Amino acid sequence: MSANEYPSVSVILPFQNNASTLERTLKSIMNQDYPEGQFELIMVCDTSTDGSVEIARTFQQSHPSNVTLIVNSNQSKGPAPAANQAMRNARGEILARMDGDAIVPPNWLSNLVRNFAREEVGGVEPFVIQTDVKAIVPFRSSAPSGFGPGVGSSFRKSALSKVGYYDECYYHPFFGYFREDADLVFKLEEHGFQIVRDERVKVFHPDRKRSMRLIVTQGRKYGLDPLLLRQHPARSRALLHVKIGFLSSWGLAFIALIIVTLASLMGLLSTDIRIQTLTVAFIAGSYLGVVGFYKKLSGKWIPQSPILLFLFLATFGIARISGSIIFRKPLL
Repeated sequence: MSANEYPSVSVILPFQNNASTLERTLKSIMNQDYPEGQFELIMVCDTSTDGSVEIARTFQQSHPSNVTLIVNSNQSKGPAPAANQAMRNARGEILARMDGDAIVPPNWLSNLVRNFAREEVGGVEPFVIQTDVKAIVPFRSSAPSGFGPGVGSSFRKSALSKVGYYDECYYHPFFGYFREDADLVFKLEEHGFQIVRDERVKVFHPDRKRSMRLIVTQGRKYGLDPLLLRQHPARSRALLHVKIGFLSSWGLAFIALIIVTLASLMGLLSTDIRIQTLTVAFIAGSYLGVVGFYKKLSGKWIPQSPILLFLFLATFGIARISGSIIFRKPLL
């Protein structure tokens, strides 16, 4: 790339309690093969309590020319408000999003800016490579346009100015924050901008660990799906896996879970020993089937996967029903 082919880029990094990974992330961002005078890093600390802000402040002091640190306190409403704050103050023509636990290779910026040579391109989604695979469901690094994760994505600032940046409504005290990335992509597409996915733009991101607390937290986030469906009734149906009316494939799985659970309880409480035996055999077979499925999916034996799947589906269903009531848009 010649000197005039390097548009100015602002890397936007909202973070909260990323002390264990933040320094490594920052070093990977600053280790770009992009001209140092053509990109800046804006960090926004959102109520961190683990020492992250001290790490960020030390890093900013060692790179005073192109690194800015904004510290917010008592906000804790997710990355959207923090990212918007940084984006509105950014100097770059291109805005690139990062997370406090992701890593980018040295050619990340060089590869992503090539896509903005065409004026109709409003955003670029990266190819996310998962690391530390410990999740029940692996990260969807092959997700199509509009469905991928926000980490490593980049946008033309003039396009974001037209559509209004991230919608901060995608936050609820019970559900948490979710779907602001998909909403932004849909808004850009609805305004005629193209979102492209470039496999040369790589981001390394740790996968979610298995824990009951995280499964419940993630399941609750789906309560914001009815809001996305209300805002983008046509474009969001594929992302939300809507199949029949307001029923999604996961919603049908939730209904099946309720039916199977009730039937199993009735079978176990039956006075007929044959029904009890068949019920126990069915439960054991279902357990082994789920464990085998996730062994094939992840390559590892996860004995607790049926329990975590049950917990996720139950939380998911309750969250979507609650969200349907709150946002007045039926979705299961």
